[in-house]
Amino acid sequence: MSMDIKLAEKKHEQAIFECVSIAYSMYIERMGKKPAPMLSDYSKLIEKNVVYIATDSEEFMGIIVFFPKGNSLFIENVAVHPDSQGRGIGRKLIEFALFSDT
Repeated sequence: MSMDIKLAEKKHEQAIFECVSIAYSMYIERMGKKPAPMLSDYSKLIEKNVVYIATDSEEFMGIIVFFPKGNSLFIENVAVHPDSQGRGIGRKLIEFALFSDT
């Protein structure tokens, strides 16, 4: 499996929204409300350059939202599309964040 992780652009906004919605929808009934990642303004987060996407040549696989906070790295959200779950995508996104220069 080849996978690219890159900074999200405005053109990815709909795919990000769909990925997050489907990845977190199973929690709505359990929580009685939408989880916070489903309520995030991804347009603004993309503008802040804190959203990264995982893709291969044909499919959108997942996202990670992270940024420095003080002397730490804050990972706000990791979402993997259900079609790509179980393939180590989430782990690779987290490793990307941990070893990123941003």
